[in-house]
Amino acid sequence: MKNFKFLQTDFYQLSMGFAYILEGLNKETSGFEGFVRNIKNTVNPNLNFYVFDGENEINEYIATIREELKDPELIETFIKLVEPKITAPNKDELIDQFRKKWQTIDTDFEYSVVPNGSFVFPLVPVFQYKGDKLIGQMMETHITNIYNGRTGLATIKYLRENGMSHFVSDEEFIFLENLMNDDTEALAAYAKILEESAIDFRNSTDKMLLEAAFRRAPSLKTANLASEIALANGWNSTSNVSVILNGKFSDNLTGGTMAHSWVMSFQTEEEAFKVWDKIFPGTTILIDTYDVVNATKLVKKLIDNNEITKPQDLRIDSDPIEDYVDVINKTFDNKINSYISGDVTIDKLKHFEFVKMPFSKTMIGTKYCY
Repeated sequence: MKNFKFLQTDFYQLSMGFAYILEGLNKETSGFEGFVRNIKNTVNPNLNFYVFDGENEINEYIATIREELKDPELIETFIKLVEPKITAPNKDELIDQFRKKWQTIDTDFEYSVVPNGSFVFPLVPVFQYKGDKLIGQMMETHITNIYNGRTGLATIKYLRENGMSHFVSDEEFIFLENLMNDDTEALAAYAKILEESAIDFRNSTDKMLLEAAFRRAPSLKTANLASEIALANGWNSTSNVSVILNGKFSDNLTGGTMAHSWVMSFQTEEEAFKVWDKIFPGTTILIDTYDVVNATKLVKKLIDNNEITKPQDLRIDSDPIEDYVDVINKTFDNKINSYISGDVTIDKLKHFEFVKMPFSKTMIGTKYCY
């Protein structure tokens, strides 16, 4: 498969994008913003700003995907990646519809990114996109990956150069700077850290482990390294499509269903769940976009009324995980699996195993690679 930058993203962006096209949702002008919720003490103990970096890389990335959107091979590669995951009985018909509707994509989108060196404050956007929903969804992971790592490094550098408080030694700073520049020795050292983390996570549970560190890793190269090391150490799959496109792994090792942005694309959760079920019946439904208890009851009602297929599992992405798993088990009499995510740590997994909390799989990102 041709390695398009447009497709170097998390798999759930592809599955949602496929559904957007089929439902005509891409034609609605959409937007997303990149911003920080709060300043992390470990990056800036002064707790009042970050220093932005990544403007040039974002501009280069977007210039590349503007050209890729003109390439006729793009749609076929997109279909080749998504097709094995479509569970609807009329899969071939859906793919034909997707091909016909591909031409509805409006490639004339707008974006803005703050200049390098800008001070970043909580809840103030550093990146804004306006345009076709599919394109915005597809670029979200890659762009987040670019400015997350670079902004962290630029902030630490600024603090050091201006005599402000920070927790980074000279040795650590050189390592971080080399890592962001894809230095061979720094990547090898980071690989050892990742391997230790991957093994510890794998040993903490016997449940399915799904790797989703792409947007949280320091760079594209380290994101791919994280995926490769996780899969090499017994993890079950990755959301990172990039390692499939570069030929490192087969497409049966990647996956991902809906994210919160899918649910928020509809007026109601009920409509979001029904539309998803038309394309990916029996897969995963994410139930914590608004209210876990209400969403659990809604899923049961839809199943009981034969309005959706019984999902393989229900995904919870927020605390209190134990309480929410209990709600799922009581509502469905232990007949639907719980899939947990949301900054899950090794200690949390060990605790869940110790208390024998029933769950089928967990998705790990930040606490694996950060």
